[in-house]
Amino acid sequence: MFTVTEVPRASQPTDTPKFPLWLLGTGVFALLGSGALAARLILEMTVWTWEQGPQMVGFKLIHGSGVLLVLFPFLLISWLAVAAAYTLWRLLKRRPLSRISLVAMALSVGLLGLLDRPYGFWQRLFIDRLASGPYAARLFTYDAAIGDLATVKAFLARGVAVDVRANGQTALHGAAVAGQVEVIEYLIAAGADINATDRLGASPLDVAISEKRPEAAAYLADHGAKAVRGPKPSNVAIPDLTRPPARLERSEQK
Repeated sequence: MFTVTEVPRASQPTDTPKFPLWLLGTGVFALLGSGALAARLILEMTVWTWEQGPQMVGFKLIHGSGVLLVLFPFLLISWLAVAAAYTLWRLLKRRPLSRISLVAMALSVGLLGLLDRPYGFWQRLFIDRLASGPYAARLFTYDAAIGDLATVKAFLARGVAVDVRANGQTALHGAAVAGQVEVIEYLIAAGADINATDRLGASPLDVAISEKRPEAAAYLADHGAKAVRGPKPSNVAIPDLTRPPARLERSEQK
């Protein structure tokens, strides 16, 4: 009788789903730096806003020792593009994908989306706390000045008075300073005093004229506004709305 002996087959090399170590390391580095930046900016837009009022988000960071953090999102975007291209190449070659690479890319997209959230998003997220806090008037006027209509509506919906004053100005003054016609339209419809004067005696129309905002001035004039001018120039800049009242007072005394 013959005995058939099965010859063992040579083991076939397997393509393990590896992610290049240098690429993974770069991604982790970019993620950590971008995460630190996101944490700092969110801190400014939430806790610091609760405690100190409107923030010039990122200003202190850019002008301080943390300026390098601003570069990390650009590094992360570049890394994400390279990682996506590498993943696509493996798909085309029908090679298995690395789970860690997919997780890292998902985290990158999520973090970049978080960094893209504007100041108003965080204000609206915590609107109940802000609307009942000591800086509601300043935030309301600030948002009107930067044209954040969604947040202006949110403050009004939580009971903030349409003519509440911050540093002597109403939200209508703030919108007129920056020529925010859409916000002006909404505030007037909400019952804002169109001829309210600031602490320098100027009306929103006079402020719009002084700041050379012709569209805002025309809209105000068409709705019955008067150009009431105070004894001093009334062009309080938008950044002044973010400063503590004491500093603003000192600047006017000079």
